[in-house]
Amino acid sequence: MVLTLGLWWFMVRWWPTVGLRLHSKHCGLHKADTVLVQDEDGHTYIAPVQTKDVDVETLRQVFGDHEVDNLALEEGEEVEHSEWTKLSSNDESVESFRYFDSHHRRSVWSKSQATFVPLCGLSDSWTCSDLHLMVGGLNQHQRAERLNIFGENVINVPVPSYWHLFVNEVLNPFYMFQALSLALWFADNYYYYSACILILSIVSITSALYQTHKQAVALRDMVKTNVSVCVLRPDGGLEELPSKLLVPGDVVSLSPSITSLNTQLSCDAALLSGQCRMDESMLTGESVPVSKLSLPGGEVSDPHSAVTELGVEDAIVDGVVGGQATYSCNTHRRNTLLCGTTLLTTHGSHSPIAVVTRTGFSTTKGELIRSMMQPRQPNLQFYQDALKFVFILAAVAALGDIYTIVVLNRFHESPWELVLKVLDLVTIAVPPALPAALTVGSVYAQARLHKQGIYCVSLARINVAGSVQISCFDKTGTLTSEGLEICGVVPVGDGEFSELVPVEQPMSLDQEVHVRKPVRSMLQEAMATCHDLFLMNGNLAGDPLDLEMFRATRWMMDEGAEDIISIMKSQDVKQELHVLRQLPFSSELQRMTVIVSSPGQPGLQLFMKGAPERVSTFCRPDTVPQCFVDVLRGYTENGYRVLGIAGKALPTGSEQQVHSIPRTEFEHELHLLGLLVFQNPLKETTSAVIAQLKASRIQTIMITGDNLHTALSVGKLCGIVPVDEPVIIVDASPSSPGRPAFVNFLPTAPQCSYQNGAEPGLSVGRYHLAMDGRSFSTLRDHFPLVLQKVLLRGSVFARMEPDQKGQLVQALQDLEFCVAMCGDGANDCGALRIADVGVSLSDAEASVASPFTAATGDISCMTSLIREGRVALVTSLSVFKFMATYSIIQFVSVLILYTFDSNLGDMQFLFIDLCIITALVFLMGRSCPTRHLSSKRPTGSLLAPQTLVSLSLHVLLVFVFQITLIGLLNGRSW
Repeated sequence: MVLTLGLWWFMVRWWPTVGLRLHSKHCGLHKADTVLVQDEDGHTYIAPVQTKDVDVETLRQVFGDHEVDNLALEEGEEVEHSEWTKLSSNDESVESFRYFDSHHRRSVWSKSQATFVPLCGLSDSWTCSDLHLMVGGLNQHQRAERLNIFGENVINVPVPSYWHLFVNEVLNPFYMFQALSLALWFADNYYYYSACILILSIVSITSALYQTHKQAVALRDMVKTNVSVCVLRPDGGLEELPSKLLVPGDVVSLSPSITSLNTQLSCDAALLSGQCRMDESMLTGESVPVSKLSLPGGEVSDPHSAVTELGVEDAIVDGVVGGQATYSCNTHRRNTLLCGTTLLTTHGSHSPIAVVTRTGFSTTKGELIRSMMQPRQPNLQFYQDALKFVFILAAVAALGDIYTIVVLNRFHESPWELVLKVLDLVTIAVPPALPAALTVGSVYAQARLHKQGIYCVSLARINVAGSVQISCFDKTGTLTSEGLEICGVVPVGDGEFSELVPVEQPMSLDQEVHVRKPVRSMLQEAMATCHDLFLMNGNLAGDPLDLEMFRATRWMMDEGAEDIISIMKSQDVKQELHVLRQLPFSSELQRMTVIVSSPGQPGLQLFMKGAPERVSTFCRPDTVPQCFVDVLRGYTENGYRVLGIAGKALPTGSEQQVHSIPRTEFEHELHLLGLLVFQNPLKETTSAVIAQLKASRIQTIMITGDNLHTALSVGKLCGIVPVDEPVIIVDASPSSPGRPAFVNFLPTAPQCSYQNGAEPGLSVGRYHLAMDGRSFSTLRDHFPLVLQKVLLRGSVFARMEPDQKGQLVQALQDLEFCVAMCGDGANDCGALRIADVGVSLSDAEASVASPFTAATGDISCMTSLIREGRVALVTSLSVFKFMATYSIIQFVSVLILYTFDSNLGDMQFLFIDLCIITALVFLMGRSCPTRHLSSKRPTGSLLAPQTLVSLSLHVLLVFVFQITLIGLLNGRSW
């Protein structure tokens, strides 16, 4: 440290691996006491390996018997190889396990995998039935031991002190280089210039410290929670304790008499019994409350815990049925309560309870906050090229230093003066202000975006927006209006469709003469009961589609009691229906089901609502009209959203029997009652924005969970698919016993037909491909090369599940496209986070779902963002070229002056660097974007041929001009 004058300390701080490799010896992970952790961006961190003493039984409960059974050492095996290390031969009940903490994540050593694995919560081997066995809760000893393993249930966002921020800010390489430059300039008697740069640096550092501290405080306040929860104990009692003491395995009571409504959950938990509605807007931006069902695998006597809520065919996970399926937060998201979401209502015949599965930073909210604290940096070619160019400038400075030493030796300069001038030349060739100057364009663009209601939490992403090549859009709520307008119903009678019955006068359905009265009555009762609406503060709340459907009936809704979920009353209060059981709609199942009773009447009724093609599979064939597919396509191709409604009368049975019967035993042999037709109009700006994007040569793609034909119709209306260009539907099916996976290309127009397997005119012509989620998954799993070609022409992707949306964006990125995604943050938050430029349409100023949030409410934000991204990118490129040209020109000027044993004066440097250079840099940064997008995208590379040629010609021109002038001056007689 002394010999290197402190440089060694800085080196170890900037490159920690250097110090680690010098004072530590490389060894296997099984016996390491320090590990080197590398994140996705390639950054490395040092973490010490620690050991904790834990009860063996607790280890078995948390990690499973398989892992802990590795305690017995094999013959000749070293102690360090053991999964758990015995503390002493006298204490057989206590073991120790190895772990390390890094970036708010704990990883534990696993012998079976021979590596450290993240400790997220309960073991991945736990099944749904295993979780139900935890219903008794934990005792004090078990909770204390688990608290020792997992730590406190807190999401702590550290707010560093100003001094800590100052040290970190000043000791980064950029400011260190600037500090050394200031010291050099002071030593070289450039007092005025050095003082001005020092003042500007102090202002810059102060502003950066304030903003960093302010953002840390805001994030801490946003995630800070401190609530009390009631947990169940094995003796059947309840205990109130702070939420920070919750551990995986605790069972939390959500009963309204114990837990207040509108309480924010502080952990991830699996719902074991009962049902509840959650507000997940904080995590996803989805404004519609989400219904949560109890986890499959409980006792059959519990109406909300067995496979009854899913059905055998829907509860299969990786080939395992119901409660035997391994629990996963993603797979069982309908049964999982997420940290950070708000409890709105609870209902069901059993008191709702939930078992804690993940705590702290391991929760869904914790992972999102962690990603905000350490955001993954996009692949920024621009900044990588800038770093390479800085090294080029450093090499040029080295050549200049050699020339300076040779020239100044002729004038017998002192060693001190020679060192000062050599180092001074380095600061001229590599300007210290270059990194800060590159962000000027993005800073001004961010300010302009903020005025337009577009908020950014990642400044570096603004430049990325200027390179967007593909723009993906969700449909409902993004391209089209959030609300739906009900057009009418198409009743089914005697196996035939009737004409569309308008619903301007809802009771007109009763007057329809072409349909038998029982069918008409059941259809209206289905519309009044088959929904997931609820009362909040006396007002109806829920999905806009359900609201529109229910209001069309003009029925009224009351809260239920005991085993009754809700009560529906007709307008004249002559009819009353009680909803006894409700299986809410999910994107995976594409349907919802309710069972209702009518007071004073025997028997029960079942109603189902969902995707027509899905609902029809549960109906008796004789009740499904032969023209079903044609009628459905007729509406969807005209842009209507269509739902199928079916129902049947159930045999007389007690309510308890109804609750306990698996849904597969009653979801069959239904009668198709009709189709519900909605209109989902485009937003006013949609078509114009799509036209602008296509004119600027940006490919537009629709990704939706809606029907394929509806999506195609909307795509044609908004311009994603031009009406005069053919569309080919990609139909792929996975393999099945006796049949391999296959893919078909189905033309939608005669001119697109194939003959003998050829595709005449399509390989080079203009056409579009469309597919649904099943076909996408099949291509992804069985035909990856075909998928790559399909993506180049794909315009519409329908019936896509949330995870498939993210997979599609990732697949486009794998083809080296810069992808933007715009959605409402509901079921597309995964795709928003994966995209290079994710834009969430939300009223909030920041969303954990995406780097950009737009309060505009429509996709006009995309053109604004891309225009600002392009101007920021062009500005950064121009500033870089200007700064590089200026530094090389000044470098050459000083070299020429050194030749004559002269140099620029202090005031000359001050005038050039501040009055000319800095002023022009800020002036260029204020450049505004054009009103319309150009078809020519700016280059994102500093090392592109046109950039290097332009820069070289400018430098050469000035160099020749200076040499010419020096030659002319030397040729004069003076």
